[in-house]
Amino acid sequence: MAFGACLVASLSWLGSASKALASLPIVAAEQSSSPKSIWLGEIEDVAPYKTDRAALMQPDIIAVGHSRCGQVRAEMFAPYKMYNACTSAWTFNHLIEEVNRLTTVARPRVIMITLDYFMFTDAWANGYEKSRAGNYAQGVGAYLRRLRDLVKYTYEISARHPVSAVYEIERNLLQVKRENVENYRLLGVYALRNEHGYRADGSTLYGPAYRSVIDQMNAQGAILFMKSFPGAQDMSQRQISDLRKLAQLIHERGATLVGVQLPMARAAIDYLDTNEDWSGVWREFESETSATMFRDMGITFFDLSRAAINNQPSHFIDPAHPNEGGIVAALLEIVDRSEFRRLFPLVDKAALSDTYQRAVQGKNLIDIYH
Repeated sequence: MAFGACLVASLSWLGSASKALASLPIVAAEQSSSPKSIWLGEIEDVAPYKTDRAALMQPDIIAVGHSRCGQVRAEMFAPYKMYNACTSAWTFNHLIEEVNRLTTVARPRVIMITLDYFMFTDAWANGYEKSRAGNYAQGVGAYLRRLRDLVKYTYEISARHPVSAVYEIERNLLQVKRENVENYRLLGVYALRNEHGYRADGSTLYGPAYRSVIDQMNAQGAILFMKSFPGAQDMSQRQISDLRKLAQLIHERGATLVGVQLPMARAAIDYLDTNEDWSGVWREFESETSATMFRDMGITFFDLSRAAINNQPSHFIDPAHPNEGGIVAALLEIVDRSEFRRLFPLVDKAALSDTYQRAVQGKNLIDIYH
């Protein structure tokens, strides 16, 4: 018993600089006091972590959904306070749960959700409903997971550097460690290991493992996209029903619901437009009937899938995930629309354009707010 207590105390000391064993509310508070930091944990921890961050930030706008909106930055909606709660909710049921919690701890004026055609397939919902559900309870089990991860990471360091293990453990765990792109402090074992994670505004900073394969991923075009997202003959009535419940919840909480389908690589769009057997759900989603249905639900829908940059790989992390530059370029296409201006009248188009042009000239569309 005494040995176990000493071991836990030692590991707690080792993990203190990175908050490796800290609860999610403590991590969320740490990012408020140290905003130049990123955190990463297991997928089940993301939803409760983002709820904790939203509670502290009290944003005017919350973006929430799966990973395709991970590159939405707070600066894009300045002067409004925006929080990115993406990668916390992959299905409509997840969105209902996460939005319910977000609007309990915060009072956003606008909630923007990922609204993609594949979310209306039961295959997508069935594939992610359990595997990517948030673990809001946390508790002892979550602490033990973090303890296990810290032990494993310490062992990995020792195994890689048997001669200088003590030095490397001190360098990686006892000192503040930072990633090399934006010099952000790394919080949590997953961030330490991958140099990848969520900024204080909730957006994703991609680590070196992702960056090293961007060209290869984009070269796969439609093949990679179709492997990632299921098709169907039509839109699932079950998913439509769940979206309706979500819309009603957001209406009851006094917020405006915005749905966004972000840019997709042109090769994927071409496949969806021409495949007769696989993408009936895409054509139904793109129809005027669905547009009317969304309006009747009170959803302001922006379909950016065919944005002009969708044939430019430099604007994508991979065929399904636009980078920061890709999202700003798409926003510039809609910023003057009456529906956008009604919701976000103070968003500065000139500032967005200047930021984008500087990124294009600097040939770095991944980190445009660096």
